[in-house]
Amino acid sequence: MNDNEPQQIHPERSEPPPQDPFTEAKAHAQRAAETFRTAAEAKARELRERAHTRANELRENATVRAGELMGDAERAYGEARGRAQTMQEEGTVFVRENPLKALGVAILTGFFLGTFFRGK
Repeated sequence: MNDNEPQQIHPERSEPPPQDPFTEAKAHAQRAAETFRTAAEAKARELRERAHTRANELRENATVRAGELMGDAERAYGEARGRAQTMQEEGTVFVRENPLKALGVAILTGFFLGTFFRGK
C-alpha cells in the first residue's frame, strides 16, 4: 500500500480501521468483554427468575402443608380434650357411686407418691 493511496473503508464496520495490532487486539478484547457481560447479565436474569419461581413454589407448598398440619393438630386437640372430659365425667361418677373406694384410692395414692418423692 502506498502512502498516496486512500485507505479502504470497511462498510461492515462502524469504527475506523485499527492502526496497529495492539489497537486491534484491544478493540477485539473490548467487544469480547461486552459480549460476555451481556451474556452474563442475561444468565443472571434467568437464574434470578428461576430462583424467584422456585421460592414461590416452595412458599405455596409450605403454606399448604402448614394448613394440613394445623388441621391435624386441631383434630388431635379436639380428640384429646374430648377424652379428658370423658375421663373426668367417669371419675366423678365413680366417686359418687363408690365414695369409700375413692377415698381409699386417694389415700394410698398420696402415701405412695409421698414415699416416692421423699426418696427414703
